[in-house]
Amino acid sequence: MITASGKEWDVMASPDTLSSLFSIGKKHAIADTYSFALARHKMLMVLDVSGNPLVVDEVAWLSKLSSLKHLAMNGVDLGEAYNLLQVLDMLPFLLQVEFSRCDLTNMHFPAGHVNSTFLANVQVLNLSQNLLSGPIPDAFMNLSSIRDLNLGYNNLTSLPYWLVNLDSLVNLNLSGNPFKRVETSVLSILTNMCSLRSLDLSSSMPIFGGSGLGHGNYSGCGRYDLDVLMLRGNGIKDSLPRWFGQLLNLKMLDLAVNSFYGFWAFFGTLLLKRDWRHAYFRYVDGVVDKMYVAIMVRVTRQKM
Repeated sequence: MITASGKEWDVMASPDTLSSLFSIGKKHAIADTYSFALARHKMLMVLDVSGNPLVVDEVAWLSKLSSLKHLAMNGVDLGEAYNLLQVLDMLPFLLQVEFSRCDLTNMHFPAGHVNSTFLANVQVLNLSQNLLSGPIPDAFMNLSSIRDLNLGYNNLTSLPYWLVNLDSLVNLNLSGNPFKRVETSVLSILTNMCSLRSLDLSSSMPIFGGSGLGHGNYSGCGRYDLDVLMLRGNGIKDSLPRWFGQLLNLKMLDLAVNSFYGFWAFFGTLLLKRDWRHAYFRYVDGVVDKMYVAIMVRVTRQKM
């Protein structure tokens, strides 16, 4: 394992190799130096170079790390590394990738459906705080094994219908994107993604101003494991859907900075739910007084 996040490293490698690898802590990384330094580490499973002020425009050297399972390059400038996806396809065991704040754009991911072994196999993918724009790239339709997907705080404007087909997802973060077009709803996401435990759609105006929540029956899964639902800051002007009351495993529900009505009727029903052990509500009533309301509810199961 080689960890070089920031300036603290936990390294298992020879001093000569480390000297070659980390002597390139200048703004522009030299691909040949990387390749030379890492060529002897074909058994490397974890590589973390996050937080280093590097600009990497050639990532072919990564293909030499054929045993790699976890790659983290958060904060490294990969904006000119347009062969990134092709190189990742050459790493058959790669399951976890963290590319937050890497200046990635749509140029790094094909617009249409693509056959990619990396996208088909990866389980954890963090692309938050990049420069992705427009619709969520269709290439992500191939994320058939994904469990944790973070696309938060890009510039994505369209939520596609096929998103609900990523039914292996456990954690989904789409917060901070200015969505303008929606082809699905929160209810549809929850109904189709039966394994989902955390859904963050905070600050995604104006997508949820109208029917984005979805009204109807919450059904389709044998059980629902969702314990975190974040809808803060969406300017929602709607009644609280009845299906909220079916989220029996919720531990955090954030509805702050919206304009919901019918909240207290919903809360009264919620108190009768013995299966809600701990639910934390942060809410703003934009219709009445725009005051924040924070409610901590603790319900202890009692034996019948």
